[in-house]
Amino acid sequence: MKTPKTFTKKPVYAALIAATLAGAVSVAPAYAAGDKVKNEETIGQQAEEMSQDAKKYFKDGWTEGKIETAILFNDNLSAFEIDASVNGSNATLVGTVSSEVEKELAEQIALSVEGVKDVDNQLQVASTPAKKENADSENFKSSVADATITAKVKMKLLANESVAGLDIDVDTEGRVVTLNGAVESEAEKDLAEKLASNVDDVDSVENKLMIN
Repeated sequence: MKTPKTFTKKPVYAALIAATLAGAVSVAPAYAAGDKVKNEETIGQQAEEMSQDAKKYFKDGWTEGKIETAILFNDNLSAFEIDASVNGSNATLVGTVSSEVEKELAEQIALSVEGVKDVDNQLQVASTPAKKENADSENFKSSVADATITAKVKMKLLANESVAGLDIDVDTEGRVVTLNGAVESEAEKDLAEKLASNVDDVDSVENKLMIN
């Protein structure tokens, strides 16, 4: 009697394993390529978001400068007692004025600035009206001149895309401008100083900017 042939399953299992491995190898590059594309898209989206944030940051700072300058040049308000901040189309005023009329006037001036649609008026009316200095006083004239120079320098720094104007503090005393803050390079530091020096009525510039 012939002995029946026996068939082993090992070759079948081996074939299945080989096919599975081949499929995995062929699919892996596809997944890797997909991940790469996804990562590139994510990086692109993040870069776009950062660009939009930077534009908004610059625009808000520019609007703040325009509000403070408009208040500065109004003879009925003291710009030294009023600070403005901007977030999008919303402006906030804080500080002290001597009357309700001045408070309302400051709000209307802010609303007149292009891009401002709403004003959160947090100005406080002093219980005792602030002492008004004589317009002919030399000290008063000097203070106004210094404040005007500061506003002009700030606006010039903000208008230049090569300088981080929002990171630079500007102070003026006796027509001497002092720059404080941080910049990215020596070139940016020098540029900020030259921009300030070119503003009308500036006698000199003390450049105290630090390099990151």
